[in-house]
Amino acid sequence: MDNNAAGYAFRVEFEDVDSYKIAHHTKLLAYLERARTRYFQDAGFNLENLTFAVLVHKVSMRFIKPARLFDEVTVTAKIIACENFSFTVEQKIIRGSELLVKARVTHALQDFKTLETLPVTDSFYALMGN
Repeated sequence: MDNNAAGYAFRVEFEDVDSYKIAHHTKLLAYLERARTRYFQDAGFNLENLTFAVLVHKVSMRFIKPARLFDEVTVTAKIIACENFSFTVEQKIIRGSELLVKARVTHALQDFKTLETLPVTDSFYALMGN
C-alpha cells in the first residue's frame, strides 16, 4: 500500500456478490465512495455542514483481479492532483498484498445555492502533501 494513502477495511458480504460469488463492479465502486468519505472525514472535513457539494465528475477503474465473498479488502484514497476547478483521488482495492482494482475519481465542487462550479479550496490542495 502507498505509504501516503489512507486505507480503510471492508469485507465483501453476500449482498455484494453475483452467483459466482464475485463482487459486482457496482459494489466495488461503492467501496471507493465509502473510503473517500472516510478519507475526507479523517482529514477534518465536516461533511454534514459543507456549503458546497463534492460531485463526481469522472471515474476510471481498472479491474485486475476479482474480490470474492468474505474477502477482507483495504480501500485506499489519496488526492494526487488539484486543478482550478477539479481534484483527482487515486484509489486502490487490495486483498492482502494483491492489487484488485485501480481507480481515479475526479471531483468538482458546486455551490449548493447558486449551483455554480467553485474553485478547489486550499484544504484539498493540502491533502496532496499527506
